[in-house]
Amino acid sequence: IRIGHVNIRSLLTRNLLNAGRPDKFDNLQIILSAHRFHVFVVGESWVKGVDSQLLAIPGYNMYRLDRDYSGPSCDHGGLLVYVRDNIGVQFGQCHNLPVYGNNGTIRSLLQYLDLEVQFDENFPRIRVVAVYNPPYGGNGDAMLCVHQQGNPTGLLPLFSDELEDTVILGDVNIDICGNNYQDYQNFVSNNLGFLQCIHEPTRINGTLLDHIYFKGRPQGQGAFITEAGVIPPGNGFQLGGFADHKIIYCTVGNSQEQNLQTPQNIQTRPFNQNPQRKEQELNNGNYNNDLTLNFGN
Repeated sequence: IRIGHVNIRSLLTRNLLNAGRPDKFDNLQIILSAHRFHVFVVGESWVKGVDSQLLAIPGYNMYRLDRDYSGPSCDHGGLLVYVRDNIGVQFGQCHNLPVYGNNGTIRSLLQYLDLEVQFDENFPRIRVVAVYNPPYGGNGDAMLCVHQQGNPTGLLPLFSDELEDTVILGDVNIDICGNNYQDYQNFVSNNLGFLQCIHEPTRINGTLLDHIYFKGRPQGQGAFITEAGVIPPGNGFQLGGFADHKIIYCTVGNSQEQNLQTPQNIQTRPFNQNPQRKEQELNNGNYNNDLTLNFGN
């Protein structure tokens, strides 16, 4: 299953910076087709109250969490998740998770939308969580720990005990380029057991703000990440008029379908270094036993 994300900063805004190129929504459809995404997350959609038919893409079902105009993050946010219509989906939950400041007031809202997808009956169920954390959401506290009346909560801890394979992705506005936020990265990996899969800048200013977190089910019997990375400009989209963030993606494979067959063994007869014997063998032309392949079980 190929899963992707882009922070689009207003899906329905025209490509004013790239005159003559497709508008953002048209460009999004090109991207989904060109890169064959099964699940694709659009962050910072900036839509609210828009008819879902205007956001529909043929071949995909859409799930949405609109931005909240009345909240402190009113000028940011909004999530859309497109899932191929041949994939089973169970809708989980979507929330605006409050981020509290030291004085106890709400500082911002972290948005997340939770889906459970299953490619087919032979593929393990995967929980996909789309997330957007506003730039003033704090230095990782919204992702790790939001203190509300003394009770620690947070997005990553909320899903760290899931029994399904879990992919959490989006723009979290935590720049982990280089050794930035090393304590945060260590806690995510060592304490919560998540693998962060993106390791190169995701924004045109060189920051790494868009993350993909993966955690497999216990005993490693479910899915695993086969590939993850960043799609650079020119591969189906252009930065600037479309987005100032690059597309991030991961490919999730099924560990139960891994080919565990015995490696092929190739047996050959020893090479004869004697020139006269070599010439004699060539003249006889008996090559039936020169090569024996053993393909194992």
